[in-house]
Amino acid sequence: MTQLQTMTQWKDKKAKQKNRSPMLGLLSYPVLMSADILLYRATHVPVGDDQRQHLELARSTVDNFNGAVGDIVFPKPEPIISDAAARVMSLRNPTRKMSKSEPSEQSRIDITDTRDVVYQKIRKAVTDSIGTITYDRSERPAVANLIDMYAVLANCTPQDVVQRFEGLNTLEFKTALATVISDHLDPIQAEYTRLDADHGYVRQVLDDGAEHAISTASNTMCDVRRAVGFTI
Repeated sequence: MTQLQTMTQWKDKKAKQKNRSPMLGLLSYPVLMSADILLYRATHVPVGDDQRQHLELARSTVDNFNGAVGDIVFPKPEPIISDAAARVMSLRNPTRKMSKSEPSEQSRIDITDTRDVVYQKIRKAVTDSIGTITYDRSERPAVANLIDMYAVLANCTPQDVVQRFEGLNTLEFKTALATVISDHLDPIQAEYTRLDADHGYVRQVLDDGAEHAISTASNTMCDVRRAVGFTI
């Protein structure tokens, strides 16, 4: 419990809820995430920077369990964290991460957002009064967040983005960013539409995945029971 209560996400959510007690789900989420990782014996886990602590819980659990039974039952999972835009921040508040749980839809880009909606959200994204495009996460966090987004989608560095938009104003940059985002979403949305129209195929994929997941989980639990002596 102490380790869970020291995690950044727990403390942030607790501070936001002020006088209300945080939900149990917030405390148990890292435990469930660790259980999923261990149950399927993941060796590498793609996570955002804010999930790093959760993965450390899984890694410490592996060390403790393997050490207790004297055998390597679980592999120690390694994080896969992108250097660029490891944490995408809210369009309305650059000190908070972009999240689907935020009440305001203006704070995030949803996968189903049309071009018009993307443009409107990016155009209204918080920046500052300077007007030009420079990259400084500490002094200009809102603009830096938008630059990070463009850099990832355009497969370049933040410095490349600054050079590309040198001499242009923030509105011109936002327009270009909205276009890049929409271009990136187009094929994803096309596939989403295709799958949404073929429920039989989606159901079959889910059933096949569930069958494979159950088999993998059963094998893992057999090894766990054997390691701790719960076999006859």
